[in-house]
Amino acid sequence: MSKKEIKDAALAAEKQEEARRKAIADFNIQNMGKMWIDPDKVPTNEDIENAKKEFEEFAKNLQEKNDYQVADAANAKRVATFMQTFIDRNVWSGRAFVGVLNFHALMKDFLDGFDDENPVPLVLEYGAMQFAFLMFENYGGVGVESAEWIAENWEEYLPIYEKLHELSDWYELQFKKSENLKQRWAAMSQGYFLTIQEGNDEDTLDPETVTEQKESEEQKTEE
Repeated sequence: MSKKEIKDAALAAEKQEEARRKAIADFNIQNMGKMWIDPDKVPTNEDIENAKKEFEEFAKNLQEKNDYQVADAANAKRVATFMQTFIDRNVWSGRAFVGVLNFHALMKDFLDGFDDENPVPLVLEYGAMQFAFLMFENYGGVGVESAEWIAENWEEYLPIYEKLHELSDWYELQFKKSENLKQRWAAMSQGYFLTIQEGNDEDTLDPETVTEQKESEEQKTEE
């Protein structure tokens, strides 16, 4: 290789590195506080494999989670009865009739098998939980009678809706984290050492654990 070719290659490499660092700087500015790429660090094969493993394990655990507790054993029968009545009375359209029928059957099976002497929590799989949340969020009715029923049952409706909202929000947070882990793995595979900065320990906890911690903190504050 001639001196000119060596010089040209060096200049090309320098420009490539400048472009790389600019792209990293732009990314870091756009994702400040969320993600960050270390411009001076190149991921090893082990780093890439670890990122892949963390994403796959997290995504698998989230996909397989099927225990979203809507009510504890002491309140399960009451909550299931109200949810069944509420969704039976709610307004639906299009293919939502399938969900209404399935949810009605699900609550009927739960209530038919409920033992007052040995009560159990009301636990739903993700699909049923999300359907119930959407129905509670987008409730509707026709005429004064429906409006009066909602008004009379508002205090029963609201805490159940808030619980469903909490469970749905928790899932969305976990799904977002799964996508971030996927992005980190992809970035690592392309030679960028990406770290995820957003979130905290509470983000990865089961929603029931988060609720218990918040209630404990509230009790301490009251004391």
